[in-house]
Amino acid sequence: MAHDRNDSVLATYYIETEGDLRRVAEHMVELETTGAWQGAGEPSALFRECGGTVYEVNEVEPGKGTVSVLFPLVNMNLEEAAYPSLWLTMVGGGTHALTTYEKSRLLDFQVPEAALHHFPGPRFGIEGTREILGVKPGELIVGT
Repeated sequence: MAHDRNDSVLATYYIETEGDLRRVAEHMVELETTGAWQGAGEPSALFRECGGTVYEVNEVEPGKGTVSVLFPLVNMNLEEAAYPSLWLTMVGGGTHALTTYEKSRLLDFQVPEAALHHFPGPRFGIEGTREILGVKPGELIVGT
């Protein structure tokens, strides 16, 4: 199934590789969504629906450039549990540990309009968070 920016998170990376930039992007999005089909025969409809898509490849010199890939929202169960950490891990986690390239940087990601209502924003705002934590204005709030 072909996905588009309306039903997927779009992530853009800078990559340097000795291999083919498009193939690296295809490998990356496959590993971060469905992996390779292991069943008998053709992949199932669900497998195809959950697979990511290479959206764009901009090679600036051989093996170097940006790639944009689509991570389908169907993989994220937003109706029951809109955990930003899940999709942040998908777009910025294991992709940087792959051995098919020498350098990888997440440059940007975009969440489609259809998903934004699942993320209403901070409940307390910065002032409320400072008050709850007992942190004075101007002091850093850092966490993981």
